[in-house]
Amino acid sequence: MNTFRKIQFAEQRIDELKLLIRHWKSCQDSSETVSLEIIGGVELQDSEQEAA
Repeated sequence: MNTFRKIQFAEQRIDELKLLIRHWKSCQDSSETVSLEIIGGVELQDSEQEAA
């Protein structure tokens, strides 16, 4: 695996961990607003990846 692929893999893993942390926070807060924020964040990440 070359360095570029390692970086891509690490960035993807970071995004997954950020999403998991947001999920845990939403479970803790048990708030519909936080859940909507998570969905918005995922949509934003998807649009950023499509733009790149």
